Amino acid sequence: MGFWVRDMGGYVVITRPQPDANDYALELKAEGYQCLVEPMLRIDPMPFEIPNLSDYDGVLVTSANAVDCYRRGGADVATVTVYCVGKHSAQAARDAGFDDVFSVDGTGADLLMHVLTLDDVKDKRFLHLCGRHIAFPIVGKLNEAGVAADMLVVYEAVQAAVFSDDFVRYLRDGKIEVVTFFSKRTAEAFVDLVRENFNESESEALFSGIKSLSISTAVLECVRVLAWDASHVSDTPDRAGMLALLQAYV
Repeated sequence: MGFWVRDMGGYVVITRPQPDANDYALELKAEGYQCLVEPMLRIDPMPFEIPNLSDYDGVLVTSANAVDCYRRGGADVATVTVYCVGKHSAQAARDAGFDDVFSVDGTGADLLMHVLTLDDVKDKRFLHLCGRHIAFPIVGKLNEAGVAADMLVVYEAVQAAVFSDDFVRYLRDGKIEVVTFFSKRTAEAFVDLVRENFNESESEALFSGIKSLSISTAVLECVRVLAWDASHVSDTPDRAGMLALLQAYV
């Protein structure tokens, strides 16, 4: 847990798992925001059988965590093209040692659409590096389209069991201005902890002055069950869209 302070304004709560949470907090700090890092998920690497990447024409990455855990598992990189969602995941792939990296803005659905446009795609085979819980079944969608693809689970995102003391104190003191949500699982984990720790009337009193900012409509639907002052959704499902949302409403 950690936070950075500016002279005025409330805290922006970041619910992303580490190390993405601290990375995003530094980005927001540069924009003048004060942040409270409150990860709702913990990334635990999982053991896996190291694949022979020469059997594949491309590796699919929808999370930087997958690349990090893949390398931590002792797997080597190879001269295979890595197709990533977002610049952050693409940079993680380059940092891991992959040379041929291509990024697509958006979500797993956008990555799927790009892969399906590749030349002779039905003659290719892909490997998706992912967590145990996946937001978009890209491998299943590729298989349905007649494209060979396998899934390699390299980590598990474990839900937080409690809120931090800092978060509860700032919440009760009215120092939180906005809570940001980047995935359905973080949103669901947050709502679960709110319901476990506060009764309905207390929850309404605590959150009625706080805004929620969500990366997508699906995430918004998860968090809007709480009594927020207002709930907003990003125009684009990425970090740039979330920053624009902050600048517009905070």
